[in-house]
Amino acid sequence: MRNGEGMPEETAGILDEAPPTLYLLHALGASARSFDRLAERLDGRVRVEGIDLPGFGSLAEASDSSIAATVDHVITHLARHARGRWALGGHSMGGKIAALVASRVLRGDAPLVGLAGMVLMAPSPPRPEPMDEERRERMLSWVSDGALSDQDADTFLDQNTAEPLDAAAHDLAREDLQRTAPSAWRAWLETGSRVDGSAGGGTLDL
Repeated sequence: MRNGEGMPEETAGILDEAPPTLYLLHALGASARSFDRLAERLDGRVRVEGIDLPGFGSLAEASDSSIAATVDHVITHLARHARGRWALGGHSMGGKIAALVASRVLRGDAPLVGLAGMVLMAPSPPRPEPMDEERRERMLSWVSDGALSDQDADTFLDQNTAEPLDAAAHDLAREDLQRTAPSAWRAWLETGSRVDGSAGGGTLDL
C-alpha cells in the first residue's frame, strides 16, 4: 500500500521515525563530553548521548563509584530516558559497564525494553582486565596526593592514544582527567577492573 505521495507506507513510516539513540559510557578519567564530536558527526542519523559515570565528569562528587553502583546508575538513567529502539556502547572502562548493563537487560533483570545493539570501543572485558601490576601501581600513585597533575594526565593520554590529540581534544581530555575523583580512579584500578562479570554476562545476543 502507498501513501498519497506514492511512497510505500512501510517506508514512509521508517522515514518518519526519530533517529535512534546511542547511549555511550566513557573511559577511565573521561566524561560524557568525550563523545561530543561523534554526536556532531552522526547528527541526523543517530542521536548520541554520553552518560557521566559516578566519580567522573559532572558526577565527580558522587559518593559511590563501585561497579555495582555504576551499573545501577546507568540502568536508572536509561529507565528514565530510553524510549523506542536504542543502542548502548562504551569505551574502555565504559565498555565493561555497558556489557554488564546489557547482560542485566537481556536477562530481564532491569526495567528496560528496546535495546537493539551495542557499540564497544576497545572495551575492558567483563572478566578481570589484564594489566601489568607495575603499571597499576604507578597509576594509583598519581592520585596519592589528590587529583592528577598536568604531567601525569599528559602521560596517561600519551599511553592511551595512537597519535597525539589535537589541542582542543587534548585540553578537554586533560580537564576531565583532573576533575576525576581520586576515589573513583582508585576504585576502578583496585576493584572495578578486577571484577569478573563473565559468568552473569554470557553471550550478548545483539
